[in-house]
Amino acid sequence: MPGKAQKRIRPGASMNPGDTIIAPGVGITFIVPEGWSGILPQKSEIAFLLPQRSEIGYLFLMARERDFSKISETLKKTIPLTDEISLISSREPEINGNVATGFYEVIGTINPSEAYVKAKEGPYGVAAVYALITTTDLMAKDQPLVDQMIEQTRFSEPREAGMYDDFDWSKRLKDKYLVQYKVAQNYRVKAEIWLCSDGTFTTKFKEGGPVKGEKSQYKGRHNGTWTAEGVGPNGKLTLNYQKKEPLVLDMKMEDEKAYVNSYRFYFLMNDKCK
Repeated sequence: MPGKAQKRIRPGASMNPGDTIIAPGVGITFIVPEGWSGILPQKSEIAFLLPQRSEIGYLFLMARERDFSKISETLKKTIPLTDEISLISSREPEINGNVATGFYEVIGTINPSEAYVKAKEGPYGVAAVYALITTTDLMAKDQPLVDQMIEQTRFSEPREAGMYDDFDWSKRLKDKYLVQYKVAQNYRVKAEIWLCSDGTFTTKFKEGGPVKGEKSQYKGRHNGTWTAEGVGPNGKLTLNYQKKEPLVLDMKMEDEKAYVNSYRFYFLMNDKCK
């Protein structure tokens, strides 16, 4: 399974091992542990992960907008999951700064099971809560995954998700033709960039294109290899020319418009790649 991507959490979208998941609405960012994958079900506020192994295990992920002291008190209580299954507190919760940990026996399952719940309070009134349920013999193995997730969890001010939050420049620029037009009496091409998925490119700049100065060393037609980085509305495109210094271009998406070094460009499909 693919992983190690940066994604905005979406109902029905998969979360793979190593993925960095961003939930802008609650201001929480976490990393999916290796060996686990999951999903945020449609019309649900609780995501879950399952282990990629034969043994059963569940890891529930949620955000809670409430006073942290109330969350800590909740960890002392019995938590009903279904009509048959409940979590019974097995020891006093541990409080360490902005992290609270609860320990439970799971009642109602076929195999002896335990639960390990960890909550981390952020600076914006939202806590990340991760609840692991697994068999007793696997708890010692799985528990460190929750500790690691809590340690890696980051908080930001909650905000409405943006259109380009998960715009991956390295993927979106593959096999693209980037063109800039100069408007005078008629439209005419001022700059062209052909990017191929094999990592090669061709540029053809008139009057320097997106580089200031009409005597730019990049004027004319040139080739090389390219890389792109960044996830979100802003990114960078690096053009490594065969016989010139590398050129780093600032990329931006805004209001369904593309910009290269603040110049308006159009992104089209590149039909010249092999």
